[in-house]
Amino acid sequence: MLHLTKVDQASFERMFEAYCRGVILYGPYYWEHVFNYLKGSLEDKDHILFTKYEEIIEEQSLQVKRLPEFLQLSIRQGGRREWIGGELV
Repeated sequence: MLHLTKVDQASFERMFEAYCRGVILYGPYYWEHVFNYLKGSLEDKDHILFTKYEEIIEEQSLQVKRLPEFLQLSIRQGGRREWIGGELV
């Protein structure tokens, strides 16, 4: 069994094998926790942004645009930022 105190000592292979057996370093309720955030993001898109690794890899430019939109930031050409609803310029 893997313990949080032994993270630095665990090899990648050992952690991968444990993960494949369903042993998760962060406890038995990890996936329930993740799925609750996914469900919450579908129910309340204004307050929860849920991004999947696969989406980031497949649609990088779209995912990069999602974060500032979620935070109500506008990214102008040249990298300057300004709040859409506030005063930060």
